[in-house]
Amino acid sequence: MVFDWIRFCFWYYIIHIDIYLYVFMNECVINVMTGLGLGPLMDYVIMVDPSIIPTAFLSTCVIFGCFSLSAMLSDHRKWLYLGGTLMSFLSLLMFMSIINLFIGSKLLFQVFFNLNTFLLNYSSIT
Repeated sequence: MVFDWIRFCFWYYIIHIDIYLYVFMNECVINVMTGLGLGPLMDYVIMVDPSIIPTAFLSTCVIFGCFSLSAMLSDHRKWLYLGGTLMSFLSLLMFMSIINLFIGSKLLFQVFFNLNTFLLNYSSIT
C-alpha cells in the first residue's frame, strides 16, 4: 500500500503524467505479471490433458458471446441477466445433444433431460 502510494506520487507529481495513463500502465503491468504466472499452470494442464485449453477457450467464447448478444438485444437490465443465463444454458444443451448423437450415453441423456426441464421451469417463472 505504501509502495503504491510512493509510486503514484512519483509518476503523478514528478513526471506529471495523466492519471489515465498511470492506470493504463498499472493494468499493463498486472496483465503481464498474470500472464507470466499462468505459464507454469498451462504447462501442467498440457501435461494432464492437452484438450482442456481449447475446450476452456471455446466455452469462454460461447458464454461471452451469449452475454454480449443479450446485452445488445435487451432494453432493460433485468432481461440482460435472464437472457445471458438462458442463452448460456441453451448453448450447453445444444452441445450436449450434438455430443450425445455420437456417443449415445444414457447418463448424458438424463443430464440433458434434467437441465432442459430446469431451463423450461426457470424461464417460465421469470
